[in-house]
Formats: sequence, C-alpha cells, structure tokens
Amino acid sequence: MPDFELYYERMMTKGSRVNMFYCWLDYKSEHPNGYQSSQFYEYFNRFIERNYGGDKVAMAVERIPGEKMYIDWVGDQPKLLVDPHTGEIRKVHVFTTTLGVSSLVYAECFLDEKLPSFMQGTINAITFYDAVPRYLVPDNC
Repeated sequence: MPDFELYYERMMTKGSRVNMFYCWLDYKSEHPNGYQSSQFYEYFNRFIERNYGGDKVAMAVERIPGEKMYIDWVGDQPKLLVDPHTGEIRKVHVFTTTLGVSSLVYAECFLDEKLPSFMQGTINAITFYDAVPRYLVPDNC
C-alpha cells in the first residue's frame, strides 16, 4: 500500500504545487507494477476519509481572469466524421481550450493532432474569445 500520509503531507505543505497526479507519478516511478491512477486515487480518498474525515482533497489555485488559456486534446477520438467518397466513418481529434476563471470553452475537431492543426485551433480559439491571453498553457501536447 502506498505511503498516503507522505503524499498527503506533500500536498498540504504551504505553497506546494503537488497534486494527486504527481503523487501517483512518483509512486509509479518507485513501483512500476503498482496501482494504476484510478485505484491509487480510490485508496487515497479512503485514507483521507478514514484519517481526516473528508473524502475529497482540493488544492486552491489562484487565477487571474483571462490571463491563461488552457489548451488540450481530448483523450478519446470519437468516430464522428463520414468520408463523403468512401462512406467510411473516421475518428476525429477534439481540440479544446478554456480561459481561467471563466466557463467559456472552445472546441473544434481535426483529422490529426499535428502542429498545423494545433496552431489553427489556437488561432480559432483566440478569435472565438475575442481576446489574447498573456499565457498559452498546453497540456502534454
């Protein structure tokens, strides 16, 4: 069983930017055959509830409205596009962005996740928001 007390202390240390995902990565680097993330999170939440009386751990994140645009590709590629010539149903890659502190979301489908698609999606998102954020924050692109 992972040392959840250690991970809890890392997350709760003032000024810490550590979250559960980073704790799981640390755990997996030491135990490559250990729990996958969903099981790790489940056991961690049970540990929190048993020892601290709550079932959720949260990390406050200070955000300045409109300062950052978060960019990501959705993990699953749904089969949504019908090729008009062959009738074949093709997968699409969903490009998404959101602005910090807002509930505005921009999403667009592309045939791939290559640089030209990423750039076009970013340009289209900025046009959609009608503003340019100070920072573009891609997630594992």
